[in-house]
Amino acid sequence: MQKFGPEGQRLGTFGERGTGPGQFINPTGVSINCNGVLTVTDTKNNRVQQFALAAPAVAPCAALGPLGNPPAPKLPTLPTPLGPQLSVRILRTSGLLGYRQLALRVGCDTVCTLTATGTLTERNKPRKRERKRTRTVSVSLRKTVIRLPAGETKVVRLAASARNVARLRKAMKRRRGLSVTLQLVATAEAGEPTVVTKRLTAIG
Repeated sequence: MQKFGPEGQRLGTFGERGTGPGQFINPTGVSINCNGVLTVTDTKNNRVQQFALAAPAVAPCAALGPLGNPPAPKLPTLPTPLGPQLSVRILRTSGLLGYRQLALRVGCDTVCTLTATGTLTERNKPRKRERKRTRTVSVSLRKTVIRLPAGETKVVRLAASARNVARLRKAMKRRRGLSVTLQLVATAEAGEPTVVTKRLTAIG
């Protein structure tokens, strides 16, 4: 331990390496109170030592002021829990109009309720003789709601009605390209809902 003056001059030193009284291995904290007591924390020795200074360079202790009211206690606030982690895998991207459904495998890391919706949209551009029809035809898949156990997966089939499939076939004529948009919302008892949106190309 070293003592320095206001100009940086070294005024004194004491202590040596070791585990006995007045010895240190890794002193990390030093403080002096108004009674002239030097306190040294020694991390590697896992201890605190105190020394009475012969000439403390601090002002004498003053009388304590009146006691005040303690502040109101603050309860710790926990971070908002994360929503369920959702996994999604598309099982088929061809023959959707023939099967009239889109199959996908989904899973949650916790017990959750899954709501799945989707749309099928014609993808290929019309030929020159068909360019008068500028509106792109899009049909909805039926909304599906299922309960998923924690850590397990299930196959979800989003179906299209026969009427919607016929309408889409008529608009596409001989074309087969489709654009698929899926939205999956997973809700659990804790955390915000998890929303997953997927866009992919498929063949009708």
